[in-house]
Amino acid sequence: MQSEDNIAIFHTAPRLGDLLIHMDIYFSIYKNTNKKIIFICGNKELANIILGKFYFIEHIIEFKINKSLKKVIDFCKFFSLKKKFHIKEIYIIEKNINPVIFAYFTNIKNIYSFGLKKIQTLFINNKKIHPKFINEVEYDLAYAFLNVLKFNYYQLNFTYKSEITNSLFLCNHASDEKRKWPKKNFKYLISKIINQDKNIKLFLNISSNDFNEIKSLFPMNVELTIGLSLVKLIEVIKKCRFVFSIDTGPSHLSLRLSKKTYVIFSSTIPQKYSDKLFPIISDKIINKNKLQIRNNFSSDISVEKVWDSIKHEFNRRDVRVV
Repeated sequence: MQSEDNIAIFHTAPRLGDLLIHMDIYFSIYKNTNKKIIFICGNKELANIILGKFYFIEHIIEFKINKSLKKVIDFCKFFSLKKKFHIKEIYIIEKNINPVIFAYFTNIKNIYSFGLKKIQTLFINNKKIHPKFINEVEYDLAYAFLNVLKFNYYQLNFTYKSEITNSLFLCNHASDEKRKWPKKNFKYLISKIINQDKNIKLFLNISSNDFNEIKSLFPMNVELTIGLSLVKLIEVIKKCRFVFSIDTGPSHLSLRLSKKTYVIFSSTIPQKYSDKLFPIISDKIINKNKLQIRNNFSSDISVEKVWDSIKHEFNRRDVRVV
C-alpha cells in the first residue's frame, strides 16, 4: 500500500440486511473512485461472508465506538488503524457523528458523510443530504448520499449457477416482531401452495414453535432453515424457484442471488434496487411512492392479496440450471 493513498468505508452494519441492502453503495463508491476499499464495520465475521470474496474489498476490519470514557481508547485505536492502512479518504455511511469526529481529528484528508446534523457539516467535504431524508430508511439515505457526491450508481449481485428444484423459500422471521405476518395467514398460504402442488418442497425460515405446528399438518413438504449457517442458507435459496418473505435479511439475500422475491412491506418502501423485487403492499397505502409508511401493519395484507401476487408462478416449470 502506498502511503496516504487508500480509501475506507465506515459502516457499522451489524445485521445481515444492513450489509446486503448497501452492497450497491459500497460497489458504487469503488467504481467512482477506482480504489479498493478498506471496509470498517461492526461485525467482521458477517462482512467476510458477504463481502470477503469481492475483488474491490481490500481489507475488512471490525471496529466499534463505545460510550463514555472507553471512547478515548477507541479514538486511539482508530488513529492506529488510520496510520496502518494509510487512509486518506473515508466514506461514513452513518448518521452517527462519532466516526466523523474520529476521522477529522486523526487528520484524514477527505471525509464524506450524510451531514444531517449541523455539527457534521463542519468536518465533512461534501454538501449535506437534503433534510427530507433525515427520517427515512437507511438505504434511501445512502442512495441520497451517492447523489450528493454526484457518483454514478452501480448494481452488484452474487453470481451462482444452480439447479432449480421444485421448492420455495418462505420467510416469516424477523428481529422486529411488527414486521411478521400473522401466523394464521402464513399457515393458510402454505396450505394453498401445497393444495396447488402436492409435491413441492417448502423451506421455512420461521420460529421452531411455528414450524412444529406446520409440520404436523404437512410433514412431507416442509423443512426448517432457522439455525442454518449463512453459507448453507445461500445454498437453499439459490435452488428455489422463487422466494416469499417479509422485509428482513433473507429477502435481501434472495435479491442478491438474483432470485425473484415477493416481499411484504408494512413499514418501509425502499428504493427498488433490484428488478427481482416484487413488493406486496397494503391497499390502504394510497401513495406508494413514499419511502416511509407509518401506522400500518403486515396484518393489513390478506392471504388473497399475496396469493394473487404469486399464483401465476405455479403455471411455470422452470426447473433447470440457470
